[in-house]
Amino acid sequence: MMDCILHENNYIQSLGWEWEILRKIEFASMQTGIEAWGATGLFYRPFFNGRYGPAQDGFDKDVCVRTEQEVRIFWTFLKDIWPDIRWSVYSGEIENNNYHVPNNHWAVQMGRPLLFRLGAVNIHNGKVHVLMPYEALVSLNSGLIEINHQAFINDGSQEDMKNVAISAVTRTRKVLSEYPGLKCGSTVNEIAEKFQVDKVASYDVKDLFYLNAQVGKSSKKLNLFLEDTQEGLVLIERIKTNLKSGSYPSPRFEELPKALESIRKIKIKQEHYLEITNLEETVLKQSDEIVAPDQYPSWLEYCAKNEFDASFKEWFSIQLRSRNPVGGKDPYLSKFISGYLFSDEFDINTNGVHQSGWSWKKYIREKIFALNIDLLVVDKKEVRSLVRLATIFFDIDTVSGLKNQGREELTVSIWKASYPEWLSENEVFIVTELIRGQYQLMGLLGEALRKINLAQGNTILNTYDGSISNMLKVKSRLLRLEVWREQEIFNLLLASCRAHLYATNSLQFLSVFVDEIFSLIFPLD
Repeated sequence: MMDCILHENNYIQSLGWEWEILRKIEFASMQTGIEAWGATGLFYRPFFNGRYGPAQDGFDKDVCVRTEQEVRIFWTFLKDIWPDIRWSVYSGEIENNNYHVPNNHWAVQMGRPLLFRLGAVNIHNGKVHVLMPYEALVSLNSGLIEINHQAFINDGSQEDMKNVAISAVTRTRKVLSEYPGLKCGSTVNEIAEKFQVDKVASYDVKDLFYLNAQVGKSSKKLNLFLEDTQEGLVLIERIKTNLKSGSYPSPRFEELPKALESIRKIKIKQEHYLEITNLEETVLKQSDEIVAPDQYPSWLEYCAKNEFDASFKEWFSIQLRSRNPVGGKDPYLSKFISGYLFSDEFDINTNGVHQSGWSWKKYIREKIFALNIDLLVVDKKEVRSLVRLATIFFDIDTVSGLKNQGREELTVSIWKASYPEWLSENEVFIVTELIRGQYQLMGLLGEALRKINLAQGNTILNTYDGSISNMLKVKSRLLRLEVWREQEIFNLLLASCRAHLYATNSLQFLSVFVDEIFSLIFPLD
């Protein structure tokens, strides 16, 4: 049996803990008299951030208390004081049912199937206290994801144990997608094989970064390209920056559309052992049947067209994160993320790793988190969905196995073969032009950046006439639709490109060239 140890040495103190959240937990603990510990991401992410992948915070803030009654009291206190944070509170005694918990350390969930998740953290008098077994510390420091065999030693049925194995494999894939420098240990796939679950592929971090057309060598791996080009050295620095810089901060808690939010509130009450009424129980039973408002065939269309940035990001992130999102999984978005939406001819692998180092799903989520268009579509809300779809589809060529055509044309081909059926012909055309505009704008930025990095002193004015010409064509086609003014076209394209650059940790490349690009594409009369 594993023994839990309290760690508070200098190494532990030096890690990048979420101090703001831990202080809130400490304050709530003092006010309620309930012992509480931060768990899951609050515990393990500081060991991985900036070491095995970009620094990132968790979407939910998980807290462990001892009993069911304490869950009710503690969650209510947290939610009343800080309602904009996604608090999730659970009982250590209930979670540890059927598992040996050494020294009554109920805060460490010994039934969790992966070693790196066996631990908890809190602060007291300005000092961090971490509770975990030695085996968990080894897994965290080595970056090796291994199985907690104790999770598979109980009186559960074969089906129960298979569900635990599925959970282990699913969470391994998730953490590898977030931290590409981690390794999948042999015990994970041994368990997967034993319970007939699909095995986890493990990558070397060097293999994650394939060069694509933006650096001109689409068919070569990084190590081959670096030997003979200056651009390769620039890319290496970008990758180093990528591993040390953080992801886009998780948005604050935001309400979903009314019909969905009412269901979520009931579910959250139920999860925290709060009493629900008979009516709420009836509503919960019918929650899977909640459909989008009239005239909208899907929640994706409704949210993408009608919701402001904050609410759309909330709905979108829940769709990507949850196995059973409120209102059910959107069919189109689910097929897009999984890759089932695309025909075999495009050889799309959405389980692969994007050039940014994120998984494809994580990269898409990062882009949507960073896309802010509320102020750009104040009087044109009908175009919200078009900009959001163009942003989602941009760069999809990087996870396609096809390399026999240009990046822009490949993405446009994929888009035209798989756009949602609720779009009109005119809307499909607008999204197509927005996708083309993003490629041209990114081409201008990329070419100018390379010239400057190569110390040639050139500006955009004489570096990439092709992209300038193509951008002017995109502008002309969009203006003919009489939907936007020139400034609006540029700002919307810029917002989409900004989201892409943030997701690839390249945002610093944008500000240098914006004014010059605008003067070229939209010159004053």
